[in-house]
Amino acid sequence: MNTPFDWLGDLLERLHKRSPIAGYLVAVLIAAGATYVIARLNQDGMSVPRVWGA
Repeated sequence: MNTPFDWLGDLLERLHKRSPIAGYLVAVLIAAGATYVIARLNQDGMSVPRVWGA
């Protein structure tokens, strides 16, 4: 069974084969977007539990 993560991984692999720089930039944009979404969800400081320490 394919998940959205499998699809995204395949997409990044195909893009990397065509243009490694474009594949890297898309991966960085995905990571930045995910970081932004998590930060927006955690504006009150309570929505996303801490993973480590204090």
